[in-house]
Amino acid sequence: MIDTQKENQQLIALAVKCKFITANLEQAILSRLIAIYQKDPGYSVVTIFKETKILTQEKINYLLALKNHLKIKMLDKRFGEIGVSNRFITQKHVENALNVQDIFFRENRESKKIGDILVEKNVMSQANKTAILLTQDRIQDDLLEQAIYDIASSEMDRVTINKRFGAIAVKYNFISIAQLNQALRIQKKDAESGGEKRYLGQILKELFQLTEQNVHFILKIQQQIEKDRLSLEKAVTLYKSEISSSKRFNELFEFTVSQDKMEAWVHRKKESFENMELDHFHNWLKLNGIRFGLTSNELIKVFLSDFEIGYKLKIAQGTFPEPPIDEIVQFHFDIKSSTDTDINGQSSQIQVKKGAVLAKITPHKQGKPGTNIMGQTILPIEPRMHLLMCGNGVVKKGEYFLAGQDGIPVLFKQRTLFIEPCRHNRETKTLTGHLGVDTKETYRDVNLKVEGNIDAGGAVICHDLSITGNVLGKVDASGDINIKGDIGENESVVDRSNYRTIIMSGGNLNISKNITQAKVVASRNVVALNSNVFSSEIHAMETIILNNVHSSPEYPSVLEIGHIPNFKVDAVNRLIDKEIAVLRTLQEQDELDKLALKLQNHFNTQNEYLEKKQILAYLLNVCNAGELKHIESLGQKIQLYEPSNGTGPSDNGGVLLNNEYALAYMDEEIKQVEGLSIDQQRNYLSRRRVEISDMYRAAANRTERYTAEYQVRKKFIMEKVFEKQHEISLQKQKIEALMIQKDFLLLHKQPAALSPAPMIRVKNMVEKNTVIKGAHTSMVIKKSIYGVSIREIKDVITGNYDITIDGYYD
Repeated sequence: MIDTQKENQQLIALAVKCKFITANLEQAILSRLIAIYQKDPGYSVVTIFKETKILTQEKINYLLALKNHLKIKMLDKRFGEIGVSNRFITQKHVENALNVQDIFFRENRESKKIGDILVEKNVMSQANKTAILLTQDRIQDDLLEQAIYDIASSEMDRVTINKRFGAIAVKYNFISIAQLNQALRIQKKDAESGGEKRYLGQILKELFQLTEQNVHFILKIQQQIEKDRLSLEKAVTLYKSEISSSKRFNELFEFTVSQDKMEAWVHRKKESFENMELDHFHNWLKLNGIRFGLTSNELIKVFLSDFEIGYKLKIAQGTFPEPPIDEIVQFHFDIKSSTDTDINGQSSQIQVKKGAVLAKITPHKQGKPGTNIMGQTILPIEPRMHLLMCGNGVVKKGEYFLAGQDGIPVLFKQRTLFIEPCRHNRETKTLTGHLGVDTKETYRDVNLKVEGNIDAGGAVICHDLSITGNVLGKVDASGDINIKGDIGENESVVDRSNYRTIIMSGGNLNISKNITQAKVVASRNVVALNSNVFSSEIHAMETIILNNVHSSPEYPSVLEIGHIPNFKVDAVNRLIDKEIAVLRTLQEQDELDKLALKLQNHFNTQNEYLEKKQILAYLLNVCNAGELKHIESLGQKIQLYEPSNGTGPSDNGGVLLNNEYALAYMDEEIKQVEGLSIDQQRNYLSRRRVEISDMYRAAANRTERYTAEYQVRKKFIMEKVFEKQHEISLQKQKIEALMIQKDFLLLHKQPAALSPAPMIRVKNMVEKNTVIKGAHTSMVIKKSIYGVSIREIKDVITGNYDITIDGYYD
C-alpha cells in the first residue's frame, strides 16, 4: 500500500513537471487522495485522472512510461558506476549510452537499458553486462539460469559455473553425486554431437524429477555465490579512492616510456609536502599501463619523499628475451659429393655400409620470453631448425641417422636423407603376355620389356621400358620408353582430371601408332612420326613430333613444350596441405591465432594512445618554453626548441618521430592550433592531453582485462590440445611420411635437358580447337593448319612471349 501511495506522489509530481496539471490542481488531487486512503489505501491516482478526465489516456500512458524510464535510468546510472569501477567501460561510454537512452525514449516512448546499448556498440561484453545485472538483482527469475551461465567469459568459466550448480544440488540432497555425474555426461554428449544446448537444471528435471521450485532454489543460492565471487559492488568504493589518488598523482608526476617499451621513468613536475601512500602510487602506475619490472619499494619511497621538481626515477625495466640455441646437424659423409640433383651419375659418389652413421643432430633449445614494462610478452626468435627426415634406406636411433642398407647416401634439399642402391648395371627383365595389374615398386630400378599389352588397370614403374603391344593403363619410367602399339582407346566420356591412360617418361618417348584420349609426358622428346592424336594431352620439355592432331570443341588436344607437369608431386602436395589443415584443427591453431591477434590489437591500441599522449606532452613543453615565448607559431617553435629536461622527441622518454603515424598525428595537432594565441594553444593542448590520457588509461585497463581473459582461455585450449597429443603426434608422422614421399618422387625425377628452342612439329594436320602451350604463353588454333612447326619466342624489345607457326621444314 505504501508503494502505491509513493507511486501516486511520483506520478503527480511528473504531471506537474510535464505541465499536465497546475500546482493548485496538484493540491486538490492530493487532498482527495488523503480522504480516499482512509477507505482504500491501495487506490491509484490514475483512476482520478481517468474519472475526472483531467488527463487524456495518451498523457496517462506517457506519464507511466516516463516513470518507468526514470526508474530504469536510476538503476542504469548505478550500472554505469559499477561498470566504470570494474574497468569494464569508461565514464565517457556511460555518458554516451545514457544520451542514446534518452533519445531512444523521446523517439519511441520506450526505455532501452544501458547494458543493451553498450553491448550493441561493442564496448562491453555480454558476460560483463550480465554480471552487473546479476549484482543489481535485475534478472527475472525465469531468466536467472541463462544469466548465471552468461556471466562466464570463457568455456572454462561455463564448465565451473555448471559444476557449481550441481554441487549445490548435491549439498541440499536433491540429487546424488552419481546422478550429477550422469547428468554432466549427458550434457557433454549433447554438446559434442551438436545437439540443442540444455542447462544442467533442465537435464536434472527430466532425469530425476527435480521440480521447478527445486531448480529455482538452487539458482537463488548460486546467484548469491556468483555475486560474492564477482564482488563488483566492492570495486566501486575502491575505484573512487583510486580515482581521487590518481588525479593527485597526475598533478604531481609525469611518466615517459621508451620507444621499445622496455623502460619507464617518472619525474616530479610539481612540489608537494603531503604523505603519499605507496599502494596508491603503485595503482597509479598500473592505471597508466606500467605493470612489470617495477623498481624496489625503497627507491620509490625515496622518490616520493623528494620534493625537488624535475627529479627523475627509472620506475620500471622490462626483461629482454633470452636467445635460443640453434639445432646443429653434423653429417658424417661428404654431402657435396652426394648431390640431390642427379642420382644416376653414381660412379663418383661415395658408398656406405649398412649401420654407418650418416648424421648426428644436436637438439635445439627454445629461448625464454621477455616482458616489457606494460606486461606484454616478448617472444624470443625461433631457433634455427634442421628438418631432417629419414627417407628410404635410412633409420634414426636417438640423435643418430644410420644407413639401413648398403648404398649411396643422398641428402635431398637439405632435409631428407636417402640411401640409394648401387647401380653399376641395371637388370633387364622380360614380361611375356598382357599385364593387367599394378606391379607397384617391383620393377622400379629395372629395364623392362613387355611382350604384350598393358591393359586398363595395369600399371608399371621402371627405368627403361619397351612394349610390343598397346598401352591402356599407366606407365611411369625414369628412363626412355618405346611403344610399338597404340596408346589409349576410345571412351564414351573423357575425364580430363583422371585419364585412364597415362604415360610418363623421364627421358625420350618413342611411339609407333596412335594416341587416343591419353596423357603423355616426357622429360625430353616425344617422337611419334606416324601417330595420329585424338583428344589427348602431349607434354615434352624439348620436341614433340606427330603426324596428325585431332581435336573437338568439347575435347581438344593439348600440345605443351618447355614445361611438364609433375602429377604425382602435385597430388602429394595436395595431400600435405590437407593433412596440415587437419593438424591445425587438432592443435586449435585458428582459435589460438585469433586470441593472440585480439591481444595484440589491445596492446596496439594502448601503444597508439601512449604515443599521442607523449606527443601532446612534448607539444605542451614546446608551447610553454620561456625562451620561445615571443614566437606564436608552434611549428616554428619546434624547429628551435632544445629540450633540457629529457622530454624531447629523441631522448629515452621521447616520441616515436621515426614512426609515420606519430609524425602524422603531430602535424594534425599542430594544424589545429594554427592562428591561435599562445594561451589558446596551451588550453587546447592541455584539454587534448587530458582526453587522450583518459583514453590511454581506458585502453590500458581493457588490455589488462583481456590479458587475464586471454591467459584463461589459452590455458583451457591448451588443455584440450594436450588431451589430443597422441593424435597430434600421429598426424605429424603422417605429414612427414608424405613429405618424404614427395622428396623421393622429386629425387627420382629425370633432370630435363632443355633445348635452346623447344618445338612442336606436325607433318600433316593440326585441327582447329587444338591448344598449344609454351612455358610462358598459350594459344588455341582457330583454323586447321597443315605441315607446321610451332615455337614459343620472346620479343627482345617488349619481353613478351608469343607462339609462332612456321612450315614443317623451316
